[in-house]
Amino acid sequence: PPGSLVQPLFAGPLDIVGDVHGEIDALHTLLGRLGYDRQGHHNEGRHLVFVGDLTDRGPDSVATAQFVQQLVEQGRGQCVLGNHDLHCLAAACGVRKPSPRDTLTDILQAPDADDLIDWLRHRPLAHHQRLAGRQYLMVQML
Repeated sequence: PPGSLVQPLFAGPLDIVGDVHGEIDALHTLLGRLGYDRQGHHNEGRHLVFVGDLTDRGPDSVATAQFVQQLVEQGRGQCVLGNHDLHCLAAACGVRKPSPRDTLTDILQAPDADDLIDWLRHRPLAHHQRLAGRQYLMVQML
């Protein structure tokens, strides 16, 4: 169910993407090579699964989070949180201060920061799927 920490994984063919780290241009290049258009549609009906670390380190965490949010909300993608996304949430809540190496300022000070942070905090920690009689759990590894 929506809001659950563990949610069902899409059925059918998937492309799994991890550790985007705010690299929106590299993400668009990768998706183009995988056969997706700029809106995340695939002509073979494939879906995207992002396994954490959308934010931090790269040049554009805001655009990356907004793009993945759009894909998720339109049913073309799923996303679990990674350790950098959890760190972003902790910084947004004032529980932890960003380190000098972090590049979270853009997302924490974005005009739509409250919406992005709220969206991130509602992402699951894992997705599950039964395949060939076995249960699989997809999480982001630290």
